[in-house]
Amino acid sequence: VLFSFTLVEEILENNTEVDDNNTQQYNISLYDAPDSIDVVDGQYFTVSVRISNHGNGDDTILVRPDLEQSCIDSGWFVTPTMLNVTIASNFERQVTFSFYPPVNSTVDSCEFHIYADSEGVFDTQFVLVQLNIIGQNSNNTTDDNNSNQSENDGKDDEEEINVEDTSEDPEIDNSIMILSAGVVGLLIILLIITFMIRRK
Repeated sequence: VLFSFTLVEEILENNTEVDDNNTQQYNISLYDAPDSIDVVDGQYFTVSVRISNHGNGDDTILVRPDLEQSCIDSGWFVTPTMLNVTIASNFERQVTFSFYPPVNSTVDSCEFHIYADSEGVFDTQFVLVQLNIIGQNSNNTTDDNNSNQSENDGKDDEEEINVEDTSEDPEIDNSIMILSAGVVGLLIILLIITFMIRRK
């Protein structure tokens, strides 16, 4: 009886060691995401990140994008809103998110987080990508300059037109000169006639 009890105890200990060795360990990481991206106003773009499974078994990882609320309020949106990615041990996968910023965005930059949660007990992993809008301010400045230039050109045209309208007509000048010459000629004829009458 003593021998049987000892044998059962050893079997239980051995089974316990097997279970301990087969316990899955969870370990994931995110990498290869850009620190920042320059975004053209109103233009579609994507952001990608790689997820690695460093654990000793398959892991189904929940990946969630998180866009800054001020950007969402101004009309930005990102797809997909979440996804589950199953990755084998010591393998990795890339996930990509698509962005649709509005035209004439009211924000100059957005903070974009990507969060990843293992199916097991492990800290949430995340990366931060800074999205900077380019072109919007410069376009506005260009448009303003073009508008001001057009206004100035219009004012210059108006001033030139006004100068032309207030100038003297050359035909009027010629008529005055002809009329003056006629008057002088008439006076000369009258003087000649008067001189001849006096001689008689």
